[in-house]
Amino acid sequence: MHISDKADIPREELAPGVDRWSLLDGDKGAESLSVGDVTLAAGASVPTHMHPTEEILGPPGVKHGFVNRSAVFQYATVIQPE
Repeated sequence: MHISDKADIPREELAPGVDRWSLLDGDKGAESLSVGDVTLAAGASVPTHMHPTEEILGPPGVKHGFVNRSAVFQYATVIQPE
């Protein structure tokens, strides 16, 4: 099994103050799962969006987004079907 160092994974800016690192996905050999780390700066928001697959926030196609209303960085590990 390959072990990745997060320092070697490119950071993707999803929105101002919202960064994502794709830890595992189809490009890295996963057949059915996507895993990523997401950080949100204080006051940052993830724009409303939807996914073609189900996830914790709802079934496929449900629009959602969220805002970090705290005064500190928030971290999330996002796991969803690929």
